[in-house]
Amino acid sequence: MSKRKKIVIGKMACLLGVIPALIFAHSFGPDAGYTGAPGDDRAACTSCHVGTTLNSGGGSVAIKTVSSTYTPGVAQEISVTIADAAERSWGFELTARLASEATQTKNFTQPGDFAPEDALTQVICGDNSPKQAGKACNSSFPIQYIEHTLAGNVASTGPNSYTFKFKWTPPATDVGNIVLYAAGNASRGLRNANDGHIYTSNITLTPAAGGPAPSISSGGVVNGATFAATPVGPNTYLTIQGANLAVNTRQWAGSDFGSGGNQLPTSLDGTSVTVNGKPAYVEFISPGQINVITPADSATGSGIPVVVTTNGQSSTAATVTYQSIAPSLFAFAPGTADNNKYPAAGHQNGTFVGKAGLFPSAPSITTPAQRNETITLYGTGFGTTNPALAAGLVTPASPFYPLSTSPVITIGGVSATAVFAGLAPNFAQVYQFNVTIPNVPDGDQPLVIQTGGLTTQPLSITVQGAQ
Repeated sequence: MSKRKKIVIGKMACLLGVIPALIFAHSFGPDAGYTGAPGDDRAACTSCHVGTTLNSGGGSVAIKTVSSTYTPGVAQEISVTIADAAERSWGFELTARLASEATQTKNFTQPGDFAPEDALTQVICGDNSPKQAGKACNSSFPIQYIEHTLAGNVASTGPNSYTFKFKWTPPATDVGNIVLYAAGNASRGLRNANDGHIYTSNITLTPAAGGPAPSISSGGVVNGATFAATPVGPNTYLTIQGANLAVNTRQWAGSDFGSGGNQLPTSLDGTSVTVNGKPAYVEFISPGQINVITPADSATGSGIPVVVTTNGQSSTAATVTYQSIAPSLFAFAPGTADNNKYPAAGHQNGTFVGKAGLFPSAPSITTPAQRNETITLYGTGFGTTNPALAAGLVTPASPFYPLSTSPVITIGGVSATAVFAGLAPNFAQVYQFNVTIPNVPDGDQPLVIQTGGLTTQPLSITVQGAQ
């Protein structure tokens, strides 16, 4: 649909509000300019939703950010929640303005860049054209609007409230206060022009001060599987603990894996890590902890520097011991004396292997392994595969990537057969071991995986009965 046609149809829909099809007029997102922001339609959609009085339905629209500040050039997640106890279908539109332009009626500057996190939202420009990812809107219509899609309107159907989430990257420099404006539509999803309520809200974000630099705790660099100061190797999970390590908390998501969907990110929301001067792959960030995958580096020995950079400020280097391989198994941490005692293992039906009651809050979530049963274990740092997989990539589903050298596995001192030992498909540098439990007595049996002359940390498998 051309811009002119869309505008004409939008105006006709407002004038002919009794037409039953109007319910669908904005199920795919409203035209640009209905947020109540300076320069927008101050009625914020009530001109189309006839019979509706702005902010009169007993509900609300709320904008939530990671803080009341923004750091120039550092992306953050924003959420918009529409709430109304009487409604069950939801939509929104949000835009940004420089606070210094609050009294203007035109010629606005676009502060930053909006981007969807999923198919439930979309970004349009002031002329209603779709905004291309990573590109600015046309200079004649520079203002961006992020709003629900048709998929978002359908997915959000449900009682009481719904929250949409998306990304916003502030301008690269300090531009003073920035105001976010949102309008939310709460309706019953009926074919009725005056169905529902319209709510508006805005929040002001101030430029962040320099803030404290990230710092790594003493002894705060540990193997990401053992959570101990054991060595790591190339492509091994590493956990970093400290303070001010990131401005928010999140794990990597699909949108972080590049255009091909398989490239691991080296930065999340302005937080990055180097190991021996090379970028690591960032899996999880929070102010107190970061999880990364180490780069493919041939360096070995102690004193390998680890540096965290957040918002352009870098930590003092901490150190880690590096070796060619560092075989380690991921373990359960139930928050009891059994922390890191039992491997994170699964039955073939998808349930967890472990002694009964391992997790006090969910005592039935784990059950012992049985003799002759094949269970799955997960680890990191086990080294090369054949074929080899390039560093920094998600392991594809096909082909399989078995270890170049078959590991030696024992349970209770008895040799155990590995049906498969290699990189787990659709994971990132996670190794999978499908192991058949040998004929060992009931009870906790020591588990050992050996490869390249090195063994995994001490762990136990609980065995009970025969399959």
